[in-house]
Amino acid sequence: QAEDGIRDVERSRGLGDVYKRQVIKVDRESAQSIAMGREVFSYGVTRYEFLEKGENVEIRDAANNLIAIGKSEVSSKEIPSLKLNIVAKVIKSWGFEPPITELSYYRKGFYNILTPTQIFGVKSMYSENNDNILVLSVDKGDTALYIAERTNHKIPITVVAQNRNHLRAIQRQIRRVKTKAIRVISTPFLSFIQDVHTIKYTSVYLELQNSRTAVLPTFSSNLNFSTLRKMVSKQKKVTDLLYKCLVPNASISLITHSIDTLENELLFNHIKSKSYHEPQAFPPEIRELQKNGKIGYRDYLDERIIDDSFAHKSSTAFIDPIDIKNTGGYLMKYKFALKKKYI
Repeated sequence: QAEDGIRDVERSRGLGDVYKRQVIKVDRESAQSIAMGREVFSYGVTRYEFLEKGENVEIRDAANNLIAIGKSEVSSKEIPSLKLNIVAKVIKSWGFEPPITELSYYRKGFYNILTPTQIFGVKSMYSENNDNILVLSVDKGDTALYIAERTNHKIPITVVAQNRNHLRAIQRQIRRVKTKAIRVISTPFLSFIQDVHTIKYTSVYLELQNSRTAVLPTFSSNLNFSTLRKMVSKQKKVTDLLYKCLVPNASISLITHSIDTLENELLFNHIKSKSYHEPQAFPPEIRELQKNGKIGYRDYLDERIIDDSFAHKSSTAFIDPIDIKNTGGYLMKYKFALKKKYI
């Protein structure tokens, strides 16, 4: 029998057989620790094939990435009745350090960290002394604190928290830094936008829920195409209605941690197709980074993806995760203003 042999559902007939290893799939929460060598527990198993106790198995995450090879501690017949038992012990893992943003200490708001795309997103914002800044972001307050730091904590910043856990994490960040520039409102993004606003905003940092396919180390997503389209539809609702809480000529910086054109180039096409949106050039700091090749632009020949290459070159940027060896993403810059032909 081959050491790493390959096994079918049928039992091996002899030492000369090469057999296919059976597969155990685990959920996203368990995948990080298993990839670093931790045992596979029954509560993390989502799918499994026929297996016997003591045989080698492939352990794969929800996106079907091979993260470890293990040895089964139980047979497949026993798994349905288990609760907190070990299903397999890891023999060899494709270990990687979990992204800091996946750690519980980060999620609870005990410290903050920014991805390169978030940093570029904040640096793409135009800043004036009379600004009133709005942050609609799925992060834990990291970008709001960075904006406060760059504006010397003198410009008011409103951060919207979508649920109780989001609110607690953001409040911890604010208490840790002791800034008075940030106020937090707890409500879903769409509900906030559609409310009646007596005070409107001059500048927006926008980071909505996205597929995160540009996040190292896996470049994978658990989303199928149908779910991705629904997510993009929700993104479009927010961008379409955002004008309700903005002053004329308000500037918007929108980022994703995605490599998918649906969430990037095609979303930007949708945004600039609206009569009240206009692409906006990046500030000098971002243009200098583009000039030096630190951040790039994806040039597509397909006109269905790029219908106006000049607007994309001047108002969007692609941060390639492979080039920077870090989490990448996409940056879009536009403003709330009627296009000249509609005036």
